Amino acid sequence: MRAIKNRIFFLYCFIFLGLCLVTTSAKGQDDKETAAQMVEIGDEILNQTLALMEARYMYITAVNMDNDNIRANYMAGVTTLETIDKGEASRYFLRVLEIDPNYSFDILYKIGRAYHYDYKFDDAINYYNRYAQKLAATSTTVAREFATKEDVDRKLYECEQGKILVEFPEDVEIINAGSGINSASDEYAPVVNSAETMLIFTSRRQEGNLNPDVATDNYPFEDIFIVNKVDTIW
Repeated sequence: MRAIKNRIFFLYCFIFLGLCLVTTSAKGQDDKETAAQMVEIGDEILNQTLALMEARYMYITAVNMDNDNIRANYMAGVTTLETIDKGEASRYFLRVLEIDPNYSFDILYKIGRAYHYDYKFDDAINYYNRYAQKLAATSTTVAREFATKEDVDRKLYECEQGKILVEFPEDVEIINAGSGINSASDEYAPVVNSAETMLIFTSRRQEGNLNPDVATDNYPFEDIFIVNKVDTIW
């Protein structure tokens, strides 16, 4: 409990420091220097709390101050790819590729993923194939954290299927299940019984959560929730 409170304290301190740096820059501090400091704060947030959204804000702010900061661009892309507006990650990764094509071994794959999330399938296929060619030309064993040929093949298949689905869309209506199930928090991994009268899902909501603490990203822990259908109402 104390460790979690310390992480939250560190997080708010880092955010406050970041805001102070932006104010200082507005008063005349060199933008490149401020951007470098914002990157350090983003790195420290991830080291201390894993709060991706807050770190993402620091990296993007740094990019806006210094578009040549390669670390800021790379981490802005990484955190964007792992949080929201995933398609926006391409602009940051493309800047990394422009500054130093060798900065990250799998930068081509990351660009492909960003385009993939943005439904720009042809662009995604192009970069996936370029990464596959790089893999094929690499004589040494690729580090475990990098995508493999099997990963690329799967993504290429997904892109081809995505193009078909976009060209021939299905007429589907998505209806919110109502307040008995949905909340403003993250909810996922739903499973229903065969009679479709019970739904089990994962949520990171605070209300009803058996764990009163928060995780290292400053959001509630996952918990399992069960809801039953009575007549036609969940």
